Amino acid sequence: MPDVTYPIEKKTENKSPALQKAIRRGELAKKRFLSKEGGTLSSNDVCQKLNCSPQDLDQMRDNNHILGIEIDDEYVYPAWQFVDGKIISGFDKVLYELKRDGVWTVMIFMLTGDVRLDGKTPLEMLRQGEIDQVVWAASCYGEHSAA
Repeated sequence: MPDVTYPIEKKTENKSPALQKAIRRGELAKKRFLSKEGGTLSSNDVCQKLNCSPQDLDQMRDNNHILGIEIDDEYVYPAWQFVDGKIISGFDKVLYELKRDGVWTVMIFMLTGDVRLDGKTPLEMLRQGEIDQVVWAASCYGEHSAA
């Protein structure tokens, strides 16, 4: 797993102490999410795993077929999105539903229990082949409505 670090000091200079603490908490939360379910893979690791070129990987990421997170001008890829040398089935449909929300929203959605999925995580449900339920939950995610 690549060592994922954040330049917290640059982000917090000239900020109030309370804001500095909040930024640090947010960065630590990001680091915890990135370490879940196998951590992250580098672009080279993913290209080997998927037997693709770096250009193909960029295109997959740009077209919402794979989740890549830019950190310090490089992309890392959550390992949990790969099963048997492929991207987990249905994940591209989830990414399509959440494309407007950003990568951290996708991370939180995929790794946090959801009331629409009886408390299971969307990742658990995709692993069980419950694609339609996860896509539906993704389409509702962040909306203020009865679950």
